[in-house]
Amino acid sequence: MSRLLGRSHHLVGWLHLQPRDYQITFDRLIQFRDQEADESQTGFPENFINWVWQEQMPQLAQVPFYRRQIEEEAARKAHKVKDLQREIKQLAGSLQEEAHCLDLERSKLVQLIDGNQKD
Repeated sequence: MSRLLGRSHHLVGWLHLQPRDYQITFDRLIQFRDQEADESQTGFPENFINWVWQEQMPQLAQVPFYRRQIEEEAARKAHKVKDLQREIKQLAGSLQEEAHCLDLERSKLVQLIDGNQKD
């Protein structure tokens, strides 16, 4: 089955939107941008972000086309978290080993100092 993937969501870039949903999203982004009182603000308007996560995404999650993408992204993120946790554990282990070696060397140095003060 061949399906045409739409354009990436403005805020949630990994989500590909069908043309109608892309247009709805773009229109809301422009609407919220135009309502923004502070013209110096950069990035997405907070009201747009809230609308995406509180209204749009829950609705899109009910549609199989989007639900599959959301499930795939959740799995990718779970995998990334697992990789990061493994990396943290490896780094922490090497740092703990380094700290242990430094502490042993410090102890030897302290013994040298203490031994020389007694003479």
